[in-house]
Amino acid sequence: MIKVEQEKDICIISFPGISRLNVNNIGEIKDPITAKITTGSKVILDFSGINYIDSSGFGVLLSFLRTSKTIDSKLMLCCIMPEVMSLVRLLQLQTVFSIYPDRDTCIKNL
Repeated sequence: MIKVEQEKDICIISFPGISRLNVNNIGEIKDPITAKITTGSKVILDFSGINYIDSSGFGVLLSFLRTSKTIDSKLMLCCIMPEVMSLVRLLQLQTVFSIYPDRDTCIKNL
C-alpha cells in the first residue's frame, strides 16, 4: 500500500497504485506512517499519482503533522497534483504544511 525509501536520514513515503486517499484506505496507511514519524526521522510524503483526498485523509495528515511537531520530527509533502492542491488551498492547509513541488526541493529544504 505504501512504499518506503530511505535516503540517509530521510524517509520518503509514496503511494504506488493508489489514486485516492479516503476513508476506505486511510486506515491501512496511518499506522505505518505514524511509526516512521515517531522514530524521529525526517519524513517526506510523496503524493505523485494521488488525485483526491477526502476529509478523513486530511484528518490523518493533520494527525501526522501534530505527531511530528510533538516529537520534533520533520514532515514535508511533495508532488501534490493540481486537483489535490486546490483542496489544500480551499482548506488553507498550504500555510500549515511544508509543501514542495518535487522530492529534490523537499530534500534541499530539510
